[in-house]
Amino acid sequence: MKKCALLFLLLIPSVVVADTGYDMEMQMLDAQIESLTRERDKKYTDLKQCEKTTKGFKIAGITTLVATGFGIYGNIKLAQKLKNNGAASYISSVAVVDTRPQEEKDEESCELGCMTEPEKFRELCNC
Repeated sequence: MKKCALLFLLLIPSVVVADTGYDMEMQMLDAQIESLTRERDKKYTDLKQCEKTTKGFKIAGITTLVATGFGIYGNIKLAQKLKNNGAASYISSVAVVDTRPQEEKDEESCELGCMTEPEKFRELCNC
């Protein structure tokens, strides 16, 4: 019986020391878990803010693609119209008419002629 009591008394300090070390490890692990949880929450908040910003960019990109699609559709329809009606009739219907007086037209032709062929236009335009 004395041997059992002595063995029991010898084991009590080691159990207390082991229990204290275990508590220290648990406290350190709890601190690490808390630190990692705070870091995760901060990164999650940053991610949410980034998603809000990129959502605007996505909307702008989709809008650009839609507008481009309408432009392509318009070009295809115009090409079909030109093919069906003939390009010459379309061009003649949208031809630009020069409404300037004849004097201005003559002056411009003299200026261009004097720059390109001065010998021909020297007498006519006084170059």
